Amino acid sequence: MPAYNAESTLEKTVADIPAGVADRLILVDDASPDNTAQLAQALGIDVRVHPENRGYGGNQKTCYRAALEDAADIIVMLHPDYQYEPKAVPLLLAPILAGDADLTFGSRFAGLGDPRGGGMPIHRFVGNRVTTVIENLLLATRFSEMHSGMRAYTRRCLLSLPFLRYSDDFLFDSQLLIDAVTTGQRVIEVPIPTRYTEESSSIGALRSLSYVSRSIGYCARRVARHGRRAHRSPIGRRAAGTPPSLGGAPVEELHCVLCGDLRVHQRAQGALRRCIACGLVSRARSFDRAPEDNRSADHRFLDSILDAMEGYVVGGRRLLATSMTPSLERRAKAARWDISGVRSGAAARRQEAQRFDAVLVPALTPELRDYGSGLAGLRAELHDEGLLVLVAPVAAVSAGSLDEHPYSVSARPMARALREADLRLVEWSYLPRSLQQAYRRWLPDGSGVCRPRHGSGVVVAVARAEPRPSEGRERA
Repeated sequence: MPAYNAESTLEKTVADIPAGVADRLILVDDASPDNTAQLAQALGIDVRVHPENRGYGGNQKTCYRAALEDAADIIVMLHPDYQYEPKAVPLLLAPILAGDADLTFGSRFAGLGDPRGGGMPIHRFVGNRVTTVIENLLLATRFSEMHSGMRAYTRRCLLSLPFLRYSDDFLFDSQLLIDAVTTGQRVIEVPIPTRYTEESSSIGALRSLSYVSRSIGYCARRVARHGRRAHRSPIGRRAAGTPPSLGGAPVEELHCVLCGDLRVHQRAQGALRRCIACGLVSRARSFDRAPEDNRSADHRFLDSILDAMEGYVVGGRRLLATSMTPSLERRAKAARWDISGVRSGAAARRQEAQRFDAVLVPALTPELRDYGSGLAGLRAELHDEGLLVLVAPVAAVSAGSLDEHPYSVSARPMARALREADLRLVEWSYLPRSLQQAYRRWLPDGSGVCRPRHGSGVVVAVARAEPRPSEGRERA
């Protein structure tokens, strides 16, 4: 329950939650000037208090992190201002418990709902209708509304979304729902009644107008990246290009540096190889560490990778990097990562009992061979639900451009290779063109920069470590 000045409505909201429907109630008080936190504690609720106001989105971030840290399987958001009907919570849970949904939300416009009759302010009614119509057209969906604040999520859904990087304002709700739709989460709406009272929270007309424009703008950008209905997955449309076949090139028993497979096509000239299993295109070269010149671009490149990691909830701050420079070490420490475990190759095998919350692969290099089976070796370094962040060039379709890419991947073969290693791809995003030269210094012989054309570029792939049957998390 994200709360702000909810003292007058909290008790009746909690009283109307059906008995036994929740194992735990968590309330985050966003620096309310009233006695919301004290009342919640008196009601036996687990209370977290922000020392200063962080906004509606910032409040939800703390709510979801707290629920995930408590090992929740399903997380329901219910406003304590009594605007949404607490008795409708079982309706949200039903599709999730049946295994048919990853995210559900209560719609005030579906079924027999009468938002205006329930007291919805006219500016919110108009803004809701206009925004929902436009976003449905962009997303090829048919939701009756897309701006409900009553929602339920599976643990897997929240862990698949970078909600920590979303806005701290009201835009948070739109960003989360739009990303859930465009990345392939199963989203279902459930009819709920509408109830607005004098105590119910509401934003003014000017803030509503700003919210509408920003929501539509964010939706348009995500659709441009992910496409409409037929393309919903973490992989964006720019990833459609795949490395070309090497034709009748001979198949050699060479270890792929990415997946460890032995079946690798070798080009006649011997310079270019392509893995049949995962699609990696590579050339054998020595590995040179990034030099300390051009530090500004290098720092921005490293910050962009670390920022991608910061968008996701992790259980701790232990980081393993397969390659290390003084620059990366400094910036990881500044981001509060514990890099005491940074190591590579043989050192990793000597300390297999240690697990990490995140593994960072700044570039695909021959050093990955030290892990034996590639991605499976990286997965063994991770805690369940830990993050793997991998940076690699994606090859353009033309064979000539592949000569410039010593290590190149394609999206869908990579997703398959990750699944086989018990890793789930949750994000596939491209670095800005201005940072591709910085990435080039991490590659063998300083080469491999990608031309910014359709189907090519430098990609940051983020994957979650799936819980293994023998290590399954106990239900909370």
